[in-house]
Amino acid sequence: MSEEESEPSEAPWPPQAFVSTADFQSVDYNAVIRDLKSVYDHKLEAAFMAAARNNLTKEPDFSAYRLLASACGLHFRLHDKSGPFGPQLVMDGRRSAIPEDWLGEQNEVFSEILPEVEHPGLRARLADIVWTNDRRKGTAAQIAVLTYCECVEGLVEERFEDRFPSDHKVSLEEVDLVERSAQIHSRSSKRGSPLHERIASILRELYQQAREHLDIVPLRRLAELLSRHALISMDELAAHAEAAALAAEKRSDAYPLAIKQLWNLAAFAHQEAGRSDEERRCLIAGVDQTLQMAGQVGSASAQAHWYREAIGELRTIPDTAERREQLRLAMRSLQEKALEEMGSFSIPMDLTEIATGTIAIFEKLTLSDALKEFALLARPTSANQLRKKALEPHGLAEMFGAAHLDHDGKITKEVEGAPLDGEPSEDWLKSKMVQQMRFRYEIAVSGQLEPARRVLAREFPFSERHFRFIALQSPFIPRSHVETFALGFARMMQGDMLSAGPIIIPQLEQCVRHVLMNSSVESSKMRSDLTQEDRSLSALLEMYHDDLIRIFGEDIVFSIDMLFNHRPGPALRHEFAHGKIGDGSCGDPAVYYGCCFIYLLVCVPLLPIWAEHVAPAIEAGSF
Repeated sequence: MSEEESEPSEAPWPPQAFVSTADFQSVDYNAVIRDLKSVYDHKLEAAFMAAARNNLTKEPDFSAYRLLASACGLHFRLHDKSGPFGPQLVMDGRRSAIPEDWLGEQNEVFSEILPEVEHPGLRARLADIVWTNDRRKGTAAQIAVLTYCECVEGLVEERFEDRFPSDHKVSLEEVDLVERSAQIHSRSSKRGSPLHERIASILRELYQQAREHLDIVPLRRLAELLSRHALISMDELAAHAEAAALAAEKRSDAYPLAIKQLWNLAAFAHQEAGRSDEERRCLIAGVDQTLQMAGQVGSASAQAHWYREAIGELRTIPDTAERREQLRLAMRSLQEKALEEMGSFSIPMDLTEIATGTIAIFEKLTLSDALKEFALLARPTSANQLRKKALEPHGLAEMFGAAHLDHDGKITKEVEGAPLDGEPSEDWLKSKMVQQMRFRYEIAVSGQLEPARRVLAREFPFSERHFRFIALQSPFIPRSHVETFALGFARMMQGDMLSAGPIIIPQLEQCVRHVLMNSSVESSKMRSDLTQEDRSLSALLEMYHDDLIRIFGEDIVFSIDMLFNHRPGPALRHEFAHGKIGDGSCGDPAVYYGCCFIYLLVCVPLLPIWAEHVAPAIEAGSF
């Protein structure tokens, strides 16, 4: 179909217009939802959106219906400290409506039409918006309080349908609405005022129903509300929470984490009553529910996760060291078993063309030029490019968190998922950039570094003498480490990474301290007893970040962090310093690339004088 023949797309709706009190009075908006048997905000929104579509060319009907749809479509976030309402959608720098969009005149109009709004769901929402925007509107607060109660009573009496069908007697929608009513009453009343009797009555009724039908999630929330407003004693709260938890444990559909919240609630009540032994007993019962989660998952790695959570919870409970050790041993067994469950995937890559081109270049070079060009093969990738690539949308999987394991199955780092809106955390970004960099290590090693090294090793019998002058002249290397580096680079060019890695990589930290010292930056620290100690690489990168960028540049500092320090990542400095790199791991492309990258750091300061001073010395001392 040609462009001329294609059907025109629906024209975008115009910006929202101001709707006056007279406009609302001329539109029968009450008729749109008069027969709607629901107080669920998004069902109200859908009804008004449909009415707006049916009146696209009719004013003020279209604007009135569209405005009410926006008001009902606000994202209700009951426990968000920044406010009860937020945008329903945020995308590409734009967002849907928020209450602040109607500050001033439009808010006054909402306030004026409140007595005329028939449906309690709409009346409660508009009154809440009015009071949220202007806390001086005490009448709107009272209307919101009483109308939210009316909505809950309608749900209880089944005059309205629940938001979601369920087998529970008490719905979370009822709890949400009565809690919002209580919030508004508390914040709009004088300090110390008792809870409105209508709200208190609803809370007690819902609480009793939740106890009788063992609706444990609503029960826990209602119990907390009763406790917050001093409508239940700590003795009653503890007894009720324990009884409900014990009863729920016997049910076949019991959900351990919900039962755990009841045990924690009982522990809180015992704590408030000064019963520390009873508090401890309930906390341990809650930990047992955490362990019950391990029986509801299939994989060993998921089971190990719940054991790890239980160990963390037990650390806050006195006299649980023996139990923690038992769980730790069980967790380690599960983590080792989890390694057997892990699979791998491969991405076929044909690097023949890259390798062939590299070989063709290095076959024509002299020794001194080859050693310079070999260093440049390990040039770092732009940190900004990696960050931009990480921020590109990659799909639903990016919203889930991830746990990173070492070779023994132990968790070394946990990274939360990306948020639905807004910027992801720095940890999330770095975890994605580490993945990119591992891929680049593979290409650099297989396509360039190893082919070039093979050519040079075939042409030149490398030994320490070939690198001694480079190490001696480089300001990156302390004079006390020249022979160490010469030996390490010789082993690297000979293809002996089992020797090169342990020789070269542990030296990086001291070299960074050496460069800082030569730049008049004191990097040691003084202990309380006035003795001094050198800082580790991680501390240097954190405390002297700006100084290091001034010396090395952002891309090099970023690569040092990602390759030698950061987790999740190779963390080569830590792995080598603690002897965790085994025989097989020395063949890891990250280890190979790490050695070559340090060789680059050694050579970079010498590049401006390479042809005049370095190359002649290499040639003179090598043959």
